Amino acid sequence: MSDTKAKRGKGRRPGSPNTRSQILDAARSEFSSSGYDGATIRGVAGLAGVDPALVLHYFGSKEELFSAALELPVDPAGRIRQVIEASDGPLGESLVRTMLGIWDDPDNRRPLLAALRSATGDEGQVAETERQYILCSLMSAFSHHLSGDDAALRGALIGSQLAGILLARYVVGIEPIKSTDAETLALLYGPVLDYFATTDIGTTITEP
Repeated sequence: MSDTKAKRGKGRRPGSPNTRSQILDAARSEFSSSGYDGATIRGVAGLAGVDPALVLHYFGSKEELFSAALELPVDPAGRIRQVIEASDGPLGESLVRTMLGIWDDPDNRRPLLAALRSATGDEGQVAETERQYILCSLMSAFSHHLSGDDAALRGALIGSQLAGILLARYVVGIEPIKSTDAETLALLYGPVLDYFATTDIGTTITEP
């Protein structure tokens, strides 16, 4: 056996036609046992028997891996970060427009609804993992963009506003929010999100 072949026999195995599905199986196990916050790319790689770089090669980030493990058709946190990175001004309208565009797509709505209902209605480990994903991934996408000591709070407020829109429109079906066109909702909610993005909350709540 040549040195090259001997070296290939050691360490983590490279990719194969089954590697992606094996990584996903490992990810589901890791997220289930450790939760979203505690799960790591290295932990998933260890369970799958591959190098962590191979996990990132297939999925790009923990967020994308989680979306794939849940069989979500789109990565909401990734889309939010794209909007933030592309913007040089107020974000509110673009964020609402983007999120509603994702959810209004019939191909996206059913699996996203299932995940949202699970996160808000169940008490099991899967639901807890999905709640952690919302907290650690979606809301951190906002807070990392913001500055100031209250960035985490303002990021959570922005995230809660978006979550409220989604629950009212797609889960509960509150009228007329359910039937109002997405562009109108973006125009109405956008300034609210911009307020939280730009206002010093600490100063506001301490003013007489």
